[in-house]
Amino acid sequence: MKKSLLFLLIILNLISCEVSTKPIDYGNDSCELCKMIVSDKRYGTEIVTKKGKVFTFDSVECLLHFLNQKKIKNSDIFGIYITDFSKPDFLHDATSSFYLLSEKLPSPMGENITAFQNKQIALKQQVKYTGYVLNWKELQKIVKR
Repeated sequence: MKKSLLFLLIILNLISCEVSTKPIDYGNDSCELCKMIVSDKRYGTEIVTKKGKVFTFDSVECLLHFLNQKKIKNSDIFGIYITDFSKPDFLHDATSSFYLLSEKLPSPMGENITAFQNKQIALKQQVKYTGYVLNWKELQKIVKR
């Protein structure tokens, strides 16, 4: 009986420690980098560590500048997430998403980076707003400059 109770407690502890994103509380959460209130649902982003700590940002550029500052080790990151500009109700994997750099689509911190879940959506928006479509690795190289 004691062994099965101990086993049950271990299982419950593991379940409660599940690492995942958290919904961004727009209008209340503040950006980890610039400390501004995260208010535009089309641009919110998150980094989640393997320990479950969630860092929230008001834009892709703030998230990238935070990563460039090496405040957390890459090996400690569970996931990096973006909001798709065209469907802002969900967070998506930033590393498999695509990004439109367009002066006609200004982002909160002025670097004109807008995220999309997939390349097709980004290309469709490129026709509307002009600019350049980049994948995650290409975007990281540009923002590091």
